[in-house]
Amino acid sequence: MKKNKLDNKTDIKIFILFLLDNVNTRLDDVTLSEIVMENGAIDPFGFQECLSELVEIGHVFEDSEDGKKYYGISERGHLVIAELYDEIDEELRKKSLSCAARLITLRRSGISVRSSVEEKGNRYYGVNVALSDKHGDIISISLTVSSKGRAEEIKAHFDGNPQLVYRGVMSALTGEIDFLL
Repeated sequence: MKKNKLDNKTDIKIFILFLLDNVNTRLDDVTLSEIVMENGAIDPFGFQECLSELVEIGHVFEDSEDGKKYYGISERGHLVIAELYDEIDEELRKKSLSCAARLITLRRSGISVRSSVEEKGNRYYGVNVALSDKHGDIISISLTVSSKGRAEEIKAHFDGNPQLVYRGVMSALTGEIDFLL
């Protein structure tokens, strides 16, 4: 497997087992999807198909609570990934586990992360990012940039490090850090 883009079903299944084995908790379907999709290694359709097949063969268990689906690794799945762990690219393992830790921490704290890119016309793009909790937005920022690539970079950075962006904005706004414009 040893690559950052997973395009065959066997590699995708190994990756899903790796994630579920290493988070040491069952994951709801939304969090699991976000972790898998964040690094762009797997397309959404391939992920859903492979997850369903892993449930069917008993490597992953599925249960529901309060109308929400949760997934965890079974003993059979654990035995399989123990043998295949080294098949996953080290960089992909690190990025995915870092993403998993961040998303699980945010979910448990009740904080949600939102981001989007929209075309504004005349070759300009809007980037909207926000963190919110049960009381509403903690931070909400809208930017306009002159290229889609730059907009996507900003979105990806925020999605990967929302807590750093929040701390940076707070430091700038409170005067703890001075920036030269």
